[in-house]
Amino acid sequence: MRWERFAFSNALGAGGWAALLTSVDWFFGQVAELLLGELRHYEGALAVLLLALALCYAAW
Repeated sequence: MRWERFAFSNALGAGGWAALLTSVDWFFGQVAELLLGELRHYEGALAVLLLALALCYAAW
């Protein structure tokens, strides 16, 4: 393969991957923001649960 064609194909592939990963990151960022907003109501209970689990593990 000639270097001109390789460089063009490489740039095209890199652009495609960049667009795909940016889109996926944007989508999951939106989902994570919504999920973390909902978990804010339960963060105190989750902290107590995690502490209790850590203490049980340490005692075991």
